[in-house]
Amino acid sequence: MDGHTFVKLVSAMMALSIPLTAIIGVTYAYVKTKKLASDQLSASEKKEILDLKNENIALQQRLQNLETIVSVIDVDALKLNSRQNQNPDLKN
Repeated sequence: MDGHTFVKLVSAMMALSIPLTAIIGVTYAYVKTKKLASDQLSASEKKEILDLKNENIALQQRLQNLETIVSVIDVDALKLNSRQNQNPDLKN
């Protein structure tokens, strides 16, 4: 097998693997959704979902804290800029 044929073979395999991966991923998500809807989850899957929900809540709280910090910093920066514009002696 020469290099050109090998490249064609690898290219074809890669081109076919992308849709195949998408199909497998969608099918997996569909099956998990159906299991969740029919309450056929194992104890470990239920625990994993609970852990993910708790992690999601924690991340939302962290994001809200960061948004608060950023908005406070923005207000402080605007106030400082306003003071510097009103009194040029404050500038370095």
